[in-house]
Amino acid sequence: MEFPIKIGLRTIKTAISATLAMTVANWLHLDYGVSAGVIAILSVTNEAKTTFVNGGKRFLSLVIALLLSSFIFTVFGYSYIDFGIFVLLFIPISVRLGMTDGIVVSSVLVTHVLLAKEITPQLIVNETLLMVVGVGIALIANLCMPKDESEEILKKNQEQTNLIMKNIFQEISQSLNNHDEEKRLAKECKEYRQFIEENIKLSQTFEKRKFIRKSDYYIRFFQMRLTQAKLLTIIIERLDAIDVEKTYFDQIASIFHSISVNISVQNDGTELLREVHEAYEHYRKSELPKTREEFENRAILFIILQLLENLIQTKRDYTLELRNASKSNDPSW
Repeated sequence: MEFPIKIGLRTIKTAISATLAMTVANWLHLDYGVSAGVIAILSVTNEAKTTFVNGGKRFLSLVIALLLSSFIFTVFGYSYIDFGIFVLLFIPISVRLGMTDGIVVSSVLVTHVLLAKEITPQLIVNETLLMVVGVGIALIANLCMPKDESEEILKKNQEQTNLIMKNIFQEISQSLNNHDEEKRLAKECKEYRQFIEENIKLSQTFEKRKFIRKSDYYIRFFQMRLTQAKLLTIIIERLDAIDVEKTYFDQIASIFHSISVNISVQNDGTELLREVHEAYEHYRKSELPKTREEFENRAILFIILQLLENLIQTKRDYTLELRNASKSNDPSW
């Protein structure tokens, strides 16, 4: 029988972190040790970096909370109304300083001051250590989390992205002047763009989860492919708008074929750009159009060449950027 409740990794980390935080707090003989468990629960996230940043904000929030509560309690007293005054001032201050994550935690710790009805160095140290234990245990839990499989998925999807693009270019080179095929390819290209956009989001999530070694390699790769996919969509639309003899398509068909062959092969696009420029010369030297229809078709062919040139240049710029940054381990075109 299937268990009706699914327990995820974050839930497991949270439970372990809360238990360890309370255990450590009691081992250190801290007052209100259960609060360390609460802080740990609030501090566990899916991203180690987020935990670290939020932890820093919570420490700063605690400092402000202790200073503010010390002033209010010393001046007005230790009553529930005085605590309400503290909350009334503390929340807008925290929002203004961008420390909303620390509101709940710091407010809980200030209640300890309210219950003690006095502010002593020992109490301040106690509250600080509760924060250290809670946030520290949560950070350790995130750093020790099982290996993120996102990178393996991204590598696999990167190869899949190249393969899909290769197939689209092959099919275009074989189906020029076939409008039914071009409509099908337009739909396929739309799905391809959606696939790339999903991987951009996955890449961004993957980078956020990394704590030390930060790189936007996958983000830049999929953004480059998305730009190419958008240009490819426009190219297919332009192809669907013209109807000329096959011989007019020979040069462009050759370029499509060359691109499909060179995807996933180390290539900075230099030779492909040369083919585009040769195609420009071929059409310039061709017999001038005799009718308006021929003129419009020739104009669209030039537009397609310009789009192809932009598509190739997009990859060339990406490759040169990676080389200049000495980060390129990607041999794919």
